[in-house]
Amino acid sequence: MIRHVVLIRFRDDSPETAIDDLVAGLKALPPKVPEIKSYEVGVDIAHGQNSAQICLVSDFEDMDALERYRIHPDHREVVDRLILPYLNEITAADYER
Repeated sequence: MIRHVVLIRFRDDSPETAIDDLVAGLKALPPKVPEIKSYEVGVDIAHGQNSAQICLVSDFEDMDALERYRIHPDHREVVDRLILPYLNEITAADYER
């Protein structure tokens, strides 16, 4: 099992709705992408200087399943429409559970 963790920070000039729109877009993915075994999206509540605004933790059977998720058209649409236009910083880590 592969755990995929992503931390996202948007630019300060992003629209007020950007975070809520992204969370909704991400939460809509599990029924559309069969490779997803578990999927959790959270919004930071600490608002620390080094905090990411959004955290995604998801599980996949193996690296091939993770790659199919990454290139899945519904996932690409979320990335292209709801992340990239507002992105300041993104960090990801994948590890075997």
